[in-house]
Amino acid sequence: MLEVYALIFIIFSIAIAFICFGYALEDINIRNKQKNINEKAVNILKEKDFKIEKILSLKDLPSVDKGKEYNQSIFVDVSNKKIAFVDYEKSGVVIVKFNEIVNYEVYNNGNMITSGSHIGGIGLGFYGGETTNKCKDLKLIIRINKVEHSHVEYDLVKNTFLGLGVETTADKYRKTYASLQEAVSFFEVIKHNNKKKKSKEE
Repeated sequence: MLEVYALIFIIFSIAIAFICFGYALEDINIRNKQKNINEKAVNILKEKDFKIEKILSLKDLPSVDKGKEYNQSIFVDVSNKKIAFVDYEKSGVVIVKFNEIVNYEVYNNGNMITSGSHIGGIGLGFYGGETTNKCKDLKLIIRINKVEHSHVEYDLVKNTFLGLGVETTADKYRKTYASLQEAVSFFEVIKHNNKKKKSKEE
């Protein structure tokens, strides 16, 4: 009987090892893909005379401990008040003016925990938004006033190991969350400036 249990344990251990290897390989593929897309985006922006004066580096789980070139990026041309969002699903770049940003939303485990808009918006407690000990899904959605490309998504936590999620106390989650906070703070500044400009025009 002990031999049977030992065999089952060995088979189980091998299966887990293969699953871990699969997830690790997928993470490598994801961050390498993001690096390639970032490089293409920079070249596209150079051709369009977009001045990259600021980069918001969003750390997703596969790239959290790697260099900025592997992170999901948002490029900012401060001088010309333009933002370039990288669409990692479509491998494209969406360039918009600051005042074309309609809204942004942050979702944690499928629940919206904060949003904001250029006409005022409502803060929903992003900085205290962690309500569970596990995060299975964390994403930022930017709504844009463009018919041809109305929104861009940045998925920072997804496809976690066996769908179990990541502990919100884990260092890699905290780094991911902190990079998202920085992006949200930036959009709050844009929201405030857009609102001020709209008030002056009225």
